[in-house]
Amino acid sequence: RPRDWSSDVCSSDLTNATVMLSGGSNVAVPQHEYAELHGEMAAIYDSQAVLRLSPDGTIVDANAIFLGMIGYTLAELVGKPHTLLVSPTISNSPRYRDSWDRLRAGISQQGAMLRRRKDGQDLWLRACYTPIKDERGRVCRIVMYGIDVTAQRHRTNDFESQIKAIRAVQAVVQFAPYGIVIEEIG
Repeated sequence: RPRDWSSDVCSSDLTNATVMLSGGSNVAVPQHEYAELHGEMAAIYDSQAVLRLSPDGTIVDANAIFLGMIGYTLAELVGKPHTLLVSPTISNSPRYRDSWDRLRAGISQQGAMLRRRKDGQDLWLRACYTPIKDERGRVCRIVMYGIDVTAQRHRTNDFESQIKAIRAVQAVVQFAPYGIVIEEIG
């Protein structure tokens, strides 16, 4: 479904281009700036997986791209914890908890992230979890923008396995550009 961003951050009075901040105050924005920002948000929402969460990790919304990747419907996700999307090994790790502490402190987290689809299959996302702050500087929302890199991740793992196998059965010598042996295996 197309996302109506005005229901989230802006008033419906687009002729005045009034932006409503999460605290309830309004700020006038020139119409052309509003249109450009609105267009940028719509373009991101239409081209990348987007997951919106509360600071405690509760899922608030997701776009069709994310839902297609993860295999859940929006109704199955809204109100559920983010831990639904990761394995128990990940969700119980200090690194995962630290990531959420950093997000709540306003620090973005990005990288290749392993998620779990509804069918139990791995989903690798190149993702950025971005804290959104209110007018007082408090984190009021966390938004994940991502792309599916599962196929690339599988190819990389396959190549790494092949190189490891080659090194296990053949002598491998690495040379520096000036002819000195750097590494000799086998």
